[in-house]
Amino acid sequence: MDSLDIFFSVINHPIKITILKFMEENEHMGISFTDLMEFFLIDHLSIERVVLITNIWEMYNDHLLRKRNSPIGTLFELTESAKELNKIITDFDYWSKSHQFYGGI
Repeated sequence: MDSLDIFFSVINHPIKITILKFMEENEHMGISFTDLMEFFLIDHLSIERVVLITNIWEMYNDHLLRKRNSPIGTLFELTESAKELNKIITDFDYWSKSHQFYGGI
């Protein structure tokens, strides 16, 4: 997929945006799938677990996440592309909020 396709695949899925923002805030360490489940308040037996797994692997396949094996299990980290995409989304959020007062989007 090219960069524009990846952008639209993320921007149309709020859960992916939330994952990007959460991981950016916790970039000093890798994030496990269990950490993400706790963040989203998802139970191990919940159907939402499948949705989260699907989103994680889609982001991995789009080269937005990389995985790292550690003694405690597999950890996910943001790639440089994901960090750039997160910056674009954050800048857009700020722009959108600043223009709403003046009749913007």
